[in-house]
Amino acid sequence: MKKILFTILFAVSISLGGCRPRTVETGQPRTDTNEPAYPVTVRQTENRRERALTAWNEIINAQGIVNAPEPVLHPITARINALPQFQNQSLSLPKVGEGVPMSEDETRESLRRFLRDGGALICGTSPQLSLIERIDQEDGTKLAVYRQNLFRYPLRGDFGQIEVVFNSARQILKLKSMCLPTSEQLQRSVLELKPDANLNTESLSEKIKTALPIEVKDSIGNKKSVITEPQKLELKELVIFTISETTSSDKISLHLTWEAKYGKALVYMDATTGKVLSATETNDAASVTTK
Repeated sequence: MKKILFTILFAVSISLGGCRPRTVETGQPRTDTNEPAYPVTVRQTENRRERALTAWNEIINAQGIVNAPEPVLHPITARINALPQFQNQSLSLPKVGEGVPMSEDETRESLRRFLRDGGALICGTSPQLSLIERIDQEDGTKLAVYRQNLFRYPLRGDFGQIEVVFNSARQILKLKSMCLPTSEQLQRSVLELKPDANLNTESLSEKIKTALPIEVKDSIGNKKSVITEPQKLELKELVIFTISETTSSDKISLHLTWEAKYGKALVYMDATTGKVLSATETNDAASVTTK
């Protein structure tokens, strides 16, 4: 009986030992007990950059690229922000199908495989990405934009998107990832966020009046106009608005935020404090007062 029991236990231990553990990117625990619980923050970790560079080396080795410089990585997320200058070589999307150039369906599958294999360099082991834009640009290059679906609320602000620019020969000309690191801790922290029930359209309209004038920026952060007079406020949806604070405290802050239409601009107001975090132009923003 003891021999049979030992055999069973030995078989179970071999079975568990042979299972490859799934790589999970862990978050950085709070080390400063004086740091407030809100907004939720993402800070640097010691091994995040190491994981990204390991993924980079795996990619370039698989493609036979030699003596490649290190890519430019974001200082906090360690996601790729820019490709290095290659010497007579280029990073390429994987070939899908037999046609040249690839069909649209083949192109999207090629992109999917590349992002999946990019691991910690691009968006982690479980990217949870949605393709939101795939266009052929006037200069002959192709653009694909992906959005990270990390929380029950959509991401807005500085983080949560990937841009890939490539050509018909599958050469990658630009690769920039603003994906947030994924961790169970971060998921839990954001899940616990609740809007202030007292901040409704009426109260937020009063708060935004005190914030005037409000500077409106375009999609890349350039100043476009300024709102000087009160406008009609229309609440759209709750989002997680991300703000990079690398110049001051090397952290990314995540705010539960109301995305709202304010006149002809899109305004983001913190759903717990009512503070205006940002304002961006919309397609019909031409009527916003220009300074």
